[in-house]
Amino acid sequence: MIRKLRGALDIAAHSTVSLIAEGVWDIGRFKKRPVVLARRIDLVERHGLRIFHGPEPRNQSWVITPRPLGRLTQDPLAGTATWWYLEDRFTLHGMALRLHGDDPDTAVDTNGAVIPVAVHGPFSHDFIWVHLDGWPQGPIRLTDAQARLFAVLWEHRHQAQSAEFLMRLAGLASEKPMDVFKVKAVNRGDPLYEGPLKAYEQLVSRQRRLGQYRLTL
Repeated sequence: MIRKLRGALDIAAHSTVSLIAEGVWDIGRFKKRPVVLARRIDLVERHGLRIFHGPEPRNQSWVITPRPLGRLTQDPLAGTATWWYLEDRFTLHGMALRLHGDDPDTAVDTNGAVIPVAVHGPFSHDFIWVHLDGWPQGPIRLTDAQARLFAVLWEHRHQAQSAEFLMRLAGLASEKPMDVFKVKAVNRGDPLYEGPLKAYEQLVSRQRRLGQYRLTL
């Protein structure tokens, strides 16, 4: 499997493969980023400190594992790395694997528009797109205001913050985060507007008594 994956990613044959932990390997570099292969995602979680912050840091690496049997409620890598499902990213052709798409950093929607993959948890690098589990319409495009708010929430994801603080840092005049996700009656039922609202409802929690907000990642 390692040999086939290295071939699919065109990793130089002279580069070494190293065992990071039991069931976890560093198989080389792709687009100047480390490629980590693991038998299961829980092994990556268990050995995350050694993988990403050990003697050889592998921040922002590609992590390849089989698709988990159970459904996960959040991204276990939380933006530390980009997680690829083996079954989704690679196809077996004869005796070799082939990487889907010309550029694994991007996907394309039905109109031909380029959609960046998730980099910061479920968000694209610019926070314009959200890859939301359970949303049947595919990646969700946010407005500029929604993206700025999510970017601030991501930056301060380790501690709940007040609405005033978040809106000020996002450069928004509204009083609370929900204001920029409200769906007008005329747009109800339209995924273009319902998608961002669903993302807000699923990814943001509010401590009502304190009036503070944080991401649920």
